Amino acid sequence: MRTTASIVLCLLLSSLLLPMMPVSANLVDAGQTEQINEKVVAWEQMSDGKILMVTGSGILSVNTFEAGTHTEVWSLDLNVTANSATIDAGENLVAVAHNSGAVIVQMTQQIITQYLNTSNIVDAVDWDNDGDIWLGYYAGQRRADEWAEGAPTGIASSAHTGGMKTMLITPLGDILTGGFDNRVKITSNSGTLLQQLTDMSSAVNIIELDSNGRLLVGTAGGDLFRYNLTDYSYEMISLSSNPQIVYLQQMDFATYHIGTQSGEIIEVDTTTFTEGTTYDTSGKVKGSLKGSNGEIYIISGFTSSTRVHLFDIDTDGDGVTDALDAFPSDPSETTDSDGDGVGDNTDEFPNIADESVDSDGDGVGDNSDMFPDNSDQTIDSDGDGYGDNSEGQDGDAYPLDASQWSDSDRDGYGDNPEGTTPDGCPSINGFSVEDRYGCPDGDLDGYSDPDENWTSVQGADALPSDGTQWSDGDGDGYGDNALGTDPDKCPTTAGNSTRAWLPDPENPQQNTELPSHGCEDKDGDGWADASESNGMDSIKGEYLDIDRDGVGANSDYNDDDARVQTEQDHCNLDFTDVREVCLGWRTPAYVTYVADQIAANETPMAFSSWNSSDSTETSTSGEWYESDAMTDALVYGGIIFGGMTVVIIIVGMVMSRRKEATVSKEYGGALPSSAAMSEALEGTAGSSATGGVESDSLWDDDVKPLDMEENEETVIESEPTEEVKGDEELFTGDESIESIASMGAEPEPVTEEAAPAAQEAPAEAPPLPASGLPDGWTMDQWKWYGHEYLAKYGDQ
Repeated sequence: MRTTASIVLCLLLSSLLLPMMPVSANLVDAGQTEQINEKVVAWEQMSDGKILMVTGSGILSVNTFEAGTHTEVWSLDLNVTANSATIDAGENLVAVAHNSGAVIVQMTQQIITQYLNTSNIVDAVDWDNDGDIWLGYYAGQRRADEWAEGAPTGIASSAHTGGMKTMLITPLGDILTGGFDNRVKITSNSGTLLQQLTDMSSAVNIIELDSNGRLLVGTAGGDLFRYNLTDYSYEMISLSSNPQIVYLQQMDFATYHIGTQSGEIIEVDTTTFTEGTTYDTSGKVKGSLKGSNGEIYIISGFTSSTRVHLFDIDTDGDGVTDALDAFPSDPSETTDSDGDGVGDNTDEFPNIADESVDSDGDGVGDNSDMFPDNSDQTIDSDGDGYGDNSEGQDGDAYPLDASQWSDSDRDGYGDNPEGTTPDGCPSINGFSVEDRYGCPDGDLDGYSDPDENWTSVQGADALPSDGTQWSDGDGDGYGDNALGTDPDKCPTTAGNSTRAWLPDPENPQQNTELPSHGCEDKDGDGWADASESNGMDSIKGEYLDIDRDGVGANSDYNDDDARVQTEQDHCNLDFTDVREVCLGWRTPAYVTYVADQIAANETPMAFSSWNSSDSTETSTSGEWYESDAMTDALVYGGIIFGGMTVVIIIVGMVMSRRKEATVSKEYGGALPSSAAMSEALEGTAGSSATGGVESDSLWDDDVKPLDMEENEETVIESEPTEEVKGDEELFTGDESIESIASMGAEPEPVTEEAAPAAQEAPAEAPPLPASGLPDGWTMDQWKWYGHEYLAKYGDQ
């Protein structure tokens, strides 16, 4: 789609050249300046003055155009039978319509970027303002179809009865088509027919926009219309001899060129819209161009060829018009190819200024040839003695670097080890650039792969398979680049961690799991030791210990309470939890039953099932005080207890002679009653709530105290007692067992002491045993006497 802006740009360039034209110059038929032995289907001057040309055989080329002759700049064989071509507004893409579809060519790279294949002949092609392509079918469909992303969209213009002959897309994106039905149809790019222009009396051959955005319509009957596309008002002239109009182009701000089927160019004034001079040639007009001196070139096509015809002035009469004559006043010279002021007829080097001799026949004059005897070389840009032609004799692979000239492995790094960027591996093609140049770099991070002569110690890639890492200072397999893959968080200390428990970057008040590679991880669980709770760095699978009880959060039943590590701990502490599982943990017989079942590789019953079955009698050994061990303890303990009773009586007699203050200290601030003394002797201290003794404190052997309760069903209820004193407090260092038992000298007098204050209840109960609260005990009793139970029987 050629926009109005593009047309205006061309006209501005033309207007700059108009002041140079001779005011009174008369154009004469200078004849044909060039013949192209192919039919040209598209010919257009671009904004840089070059000519875009497409032939019927599918050759697309860009050419300079001087003195009526094309000189090819580049060309591309499309291998199609071309029908027309359109260049986009930016002169970056060319769309070529052909018998099997269309091809899109990228001008800068000179390559085909897209093929659009159809089953019908495509006669015209253009872009809309969305960048979608419209293909025009003159026969068959007789309309234009929209294509996007290589396929038709299903949107099409309105068809023409009898066939379509021309197509144009406006800068607004409207599709204008003309045809044999004497109409111009205007369709939106969504396929909606917006307007039909029906003022023509013959087929519409060609439509074009002028620099003001007005629509020019040329007909087969020689009528020329100019429409205002805002309100569709129009002007019309009928050209002399009623020729078929096949070409429309605005040459400058004053003139339209109207081309005909029979080779004429008729000038029409843009202001008065009236017919002017006619320049007559032959063939079908394909294009025209006005030169800098006012000369006019007409390009006309024939069945198998195309000709360029010139209308110009010939001042020196040498048969070459002034536009073609480099020496318009010298009939002996017409051309100066090298612009050195010497005509080509006398210049031995017509294409090179100031040259006349070429000793080595390389086409470069000796004045310019730095190697006049070497036909392969002419220039040595860096002055190292090697020619810039790298493929020739004495060629320089680095023509701009005097320190390098050869590159054996052709990787772009020179072989000279003393030169610029020397190749560290001159015989192996490679592209490393950081530690050394030109060596293999498998992960393309710039650091070369290590080899037997160059290791990571010298700078080679410590991680040659990872393009984001290259250095590993501690050798633990994690790279030092903090922005790379799995960066080493402890780059100076080897480690195998992969994660850490650290403050959350998005919420620093809370910790979260974050990647942390390469730090010390003694237990191998992936957690960096420094981020783990105290003691968790040596326990695999644990990293957090909130209650600091030495048991990790993953194993700890309640990691917020240091007293609780297991479900059993929880159940024996929280008596508000009456779930079945807790009831089971609080029942020693059930705990024993479960242990027995597990030991026997059997599945134990749930507590409720066990509790309601006969298993309570058959699967347990009874209460702790019904065991054989307990029976033995009672027998032997009774014997020992009898002997001890005698000693205690003797001690009591001795102590009775002590002052009341000492007695008060031992029994809680009051004289013991006979009941309290009996409790002490019987091992039931505190049941009368008036004091007690810790009978164990008088023994240093390993025999555990015995519970002398006779009725196992009796519930022990007691009040708080005074703290029981040990034997270190009962006796002074000067006393002997003989004096205490009245078996020797008289006892030493006891110093009077102030009576101690009444004992306060313990702050908290001792921890329950694993089997739970012993049967028959209350928590209040356990709070006062649980430590004695634990001392006697342990955590059972």
